Parts: sequence; C-alpha cells; structure tokens
Amino acid sequence: MPAFLTDHEIDAIRKGRIFIGMSAKALYVATGLPIKTDEAVVGSTQPVYHTSYVYLDNDKKVEEIQDHG
Repeated sequence: MPAFLTDHEIDAIRKGRIFIGMSAKALYVATGLPIKTDEAVVGSTQPVYHTSYVYLDNDKKVEEIQDHG
C-alpha cells in the first residue's frame, strides 16, 4: 500500500469502507473516482457517487457522508 495511507485507512480500504477523517486520497483508493465533484462551502468539495455524497473539508479530509439512492 502507498506510504501516504494510515493504518486505519488501509484497514478501511480492505473492508470497502470510508470514514469521517479519511483523506481524499484514501477515499479515492477505496471508492474510485466520483461521478462528479461539486463545490460545497468555500474551499470544500463534494465528491458525488452513485449511492452517496461525500463532503471534504478544507484539509481534504472526509467530514460528512450522506447516503442516497
């Protein structure tokens, strides 16, 4: 696994999960690229997936996960 991933992120990736505080890089390794990425609040982004919206904070860490569909 890449050195930029934490042990917690590696464990989550192996289980196919994402979590609050996960880095954007780990998110993309775990879930692949989003369908699209929207701008959320100033400086933050919202990757959009088929079954969820993920909000990344200014530090590019997952701050919220909303399931849909």
